[in-house]
Formats: sequence, structure tokens, C-alpha cells
Amino acid sequence: MATARRRASLEDLLPLPAQPSDGQAGAWELLIPFLSEPRVERIRQVLASRCGRLLLVLDNLYDPHNLSATLRTAEAFGLQHVVLTGSAPDRLNPQVALGAQRWLTVRREPDASACCAALKEAGYMVAASVLTGDAMAPSAFEPSGPVALVVGNEHEGLGRAWVEGADVRLRVPMRGFAQSLNVSVAAGVLMALLLDKPALSIRGLPEAEARVLADAWIRKSVPHAERILARLRGQSDR
Repeated sequence: MATARRRASLEDLLPLPAQPSDGQAGAWELLIPFLSEPRVERIRQVLASRCGRLLLVLDNLYDPHNLSATLRTAEAFGLQHVVLTGSAPDRLNPQVALGAQRWLTVRREPDASACCAALKEAGYMVAASVLTGDAMAPSAFEPSGPVALVVGNEHEGLGRAWVEGADVRLRVPMRGFAQSLNVSVAAGVLMALLLDKPALSIRGLPEAEARVLADAWIRKSVPHAERILARLRGQSDR
């Protein structure tokens, strides 16, 4: 008897950032006095410029260097959500990632088919990065709503589930003798091109998610944040 395939929900793939271990929110207001004004403003600017309409899926990125570089690129371009399907390394290269993963919402979903189905059900158009000649140039792609950009490793490309399940296949234009790019470079080129599309250029996250992220980010920005919060909350309870 065949085992039923597990279905991934969008809540599985795009959870709100983890709530603080102490179960309490409100860190933003309490910790602001412990940061410089430029740092507080920087957090606000980055949060306001986050793009929730372009999601990055990385399929079977085995190499820690490539994964680290791709996460760093995604964070720099303002993406928030990254989903890892298939296999992925347990550790990053800290000299390459430079802490970019701390500011991203990264989710692992081993089942590529379940991930593809969940994204489609949630209204994402699945755009697969491939090397085949029949793929569309990014300049000709005009999405009408959110897009999940799927990139595979540079040796094997995307898995079958993504190639067959994609709504559109994209190919990075190349004019030289080389006909492939490092995965982090290919992902960066595609992200830059897609973020200029009208449907994906809208910035900002849902209010509830932005509020949770603001709390999480300020906790990561203030040294000994948890100790400070415990002290301040203890004083307020007296």
C-alpha cells in the first residue's frame, strides 16, 4: 500500500519568526535606549524595505560556501523568506555568510513536491531557473503576483519536481563561451532582475510579521539583550 505524500502548508513554509524564548514580545520599546539612533533607524529602514512578494527556494545546495553566499545575496537584496528543499548543509561558512542568516527567515522542507504545491496554493507563481534553451528570458517575464524563484545546484540543476512543477522556466542570458554560472551569482542576477518587476517591487511585510521581526532583530543587536530585558521586566513587576 502506497504511503500518502505529506502536504506542506504555507504556515509550514513561511512561519512567523520564532517567538522569544521567554514568551514575551515588546522588546523593541524596552531595548531602543540601548542602541544608537543610527542603528535604530537602520533597522527601521531595512524592515520597511523587505520584500515579501519574492521568495527564494534553494534546491539541493550541498556546498556550505554556495549556500552562504546565496543567503548573503538574498538578504542584501531585501528578501526575507528562503526555503531549503532536498539536501542542505547543516553549517554555513561564517566568512562568506557574514551573519546574513541571522536576519532571514529560513525554513527547511525536504519534500520538493510538497513545497511546490504549497506555494502554488498560496498564490505564488513558481519560477524555475534552468539552462534549457526553451526557457524564458527574465526580461520577458511579467508576473502578476508573488513569485517563488527556485534555484538548484550548479552541478545537477533543479530536481525533477521543480522542473516539471514550475509555472515558468527562466534562463539567465549569457553571451560568452561559459554557459553556466555559480549558483549564488545566478540567483543574484535573477533576484535583481525580478525585483524590478512591478508586481514584485512592492516593499514591506505584513504588520504582524514586521512587529515580530523588529523584536527579534533588536534582541540580536543589543549585547546581553535577554539579561537586560529580564532586569527591566523585573523592575516593572515590583
